Amino acid sequence: MSRRWRVTLFILSMVAAAGALSQVHKMPRTLAAFRFAFDLLPDLAAIFLALVLAAAGLALLFLPEELKRLEDQRRLRVIIATVLLAIGVVFGGGGVVSDLVQKHEDKTAAAEEKTEAKKERDKLTDQIGELIKQQQLAHANQEILQAQLNTVTEKNMPELLGGVKQIANPKAGPKPDVSLRFVYPKSPALMIVNRSDVLAREIKWEVALWNVDLPDRNDPLPIPVAVFDWLIKGKEGGPMNLFDTPNVASLLKPGNRLLGSASVMCPECIRGRTFLVYLIWNEGGWFSELPEATSGTVYIPTNFSKDYREAYFRMIEAIPNKSRIPIAGR
Repeated sequence: MSRRWRVTLFILSMVAAAGALSQVHKMPRTLAAFRFAFDLLPDLAAIFLALVLAAAGLALLFLPEELKRLEDQRRLRVIIATVLLAIGVVFGGGGVVSDLVQKHEDKTAAAEEKTEAKKERDKLTDQIGELIKQQQLAHANQEILQAQLNTVTEKNMPELLGGVKQIANPKAGPKPDVSLRFVYPKSPALMIVNRSDVLAREIKWEVALWNVDLPDRNDPLPIPVAVFDWLIKGKEGGPMNLFDTPNVASLLKPGNRLLGSASVMCPECIRGRTFLVYLIWNEGGWFSELPEATSGTVYIPTNFSKDYREAYFRMIEAIPNKSRIPIAGR
């Protein structure tokens, strides 16, 4: 091959390589597949260049005769030159391709970031617009409310104030009034009495009695507090047995003196009622109302110690006969 053809072929190869490189940005997916290999080419080119320079230096120092022989071997020189040229083209082109791919990726990332930023701005703009609409709606509602308030004139204001006053102070109706009494002298039971003309609900009653003949027992008999659901006007409820439960009956013997208090109350009642009670088990007894006590709670000593209890018992025994109501049958 003549020198002219070799020069022509070299020029055409360079033109083809340049044309391919000019189109490389249009093939990002294809280039991305070879990205790893292309990224290695600059490093390989540096290593190869170092090796070539080292080999050339060694050849000049230690192989002068072999270099002179290459002057007579034209074909070998052409092969070596072609190989070096091809390696240079590959390494150089690979480096260019790697750089173009990197730029393309950077450009794509920047475009995606810009798109996301635009979406965020659009979302924020929509939110601001919605807030403005809500504020405008609230302002419109406020104007409507103000217009309605302005319609309240001096003429209808007294009527409005009268309605408010009636709601705040409703007319009081009759309230229930409940009481109690004991029946059956030998084994007393409790009756609840509705003394009013209206229905009484949730009537709470309580009985607290001490067995005086058990001086070492500080606590009253374990009679539980109870609630009577409802009672119509003028009617009685019961009788409720107080002493049949085993934990109470076991503390009683005929002739034992039972002293204490009883009470009754309901949430809507006009007042509560409290009574003092004196019983002799299996014989009889009496009860007496405390008119001044309106809380509806039992009247018992503040301290259950022996001294306080004995003073409490003496106070009950001192109730005058005219204030005592004997326990009778129903």
